[in-house]
Amino acid sequence: MENSQSVKNLEKIVHEIETIKNPLFGNAYDYFSANELLQRARMYAENYFPSNHYRVDLMSINFEQGFNNDSEKREWNKGIIKLLSITKAMQENAKLIPAPTKVFENTSRIKELNDRIEEIQNNFLIQKNEYLKIIENQKIKLAAVISKLNRFKRVVLFIILLSVLSIILWGFNYFVKWHWLSLHPKKVALYISFQILILFSLLRIITTNKAIKIIDIIIAVGIVILSII
Repeated sequence: MENSQSVKNLEKIVHEIETIKNPLFGNAYDYFSANELLQRARMYAENYFPSNHYRVDLMSINFEQGFNNDSEKREWNKGIIKLLSITKAMQENAKLIPAPTKVFENTSRIKELNDRIEEIQNNFLIQKNEYLKIIENQKIKLAAVISKLNRFKRVVLFIILLSVLSIILWGFNYFVKWHWLSLHPKKVALYISFQILILFSLLRIITTNKAIKIIDIIIAVGIVILSII
């Protein structure tokens, strides 16, 4: 694009901004056209004036509809006046330049920035992996603590139930006065057998050993046999 064409295009943008600057019907601000003109101005600033501050100044402009008429009018005037003044400045600047020049970043500088970005990304990945390892270790430790806590709860429950059931067992004949049990020739053996049955039955709370179940069955059968003899 020739320099004269850039001046004409900027002049056209300036004219369009002035056209929508003051709406004819109340607060009917044309936000769509304003944002479109803002993007075109930013394009010119980025491509033809990269060494100037136009691009930075334009980035601070944003056309959004306000919450009330006063704030909307104030923000509109503020944005549209700033956009108009920056675009006019670019237009005057373009007239002073004999030929349009598009400044490209130095390739070594680009490479330096790319290397820096890669370095930051690599450091981020390293830190991320370290944090993930720490989190995983904490999860393992937490799982171990929870497992110990659950086992402790099962042991406490086992002790409580064993104590309660043992008291009930050995105090049963004292409170109930069952004549058959009092006179049974294998009374002590029955009590001991029941005590062992209670013990092995409650062991299922703290262990999953299948042998415990078999022992329960054997003791139960033994109690039946003792009660018959």
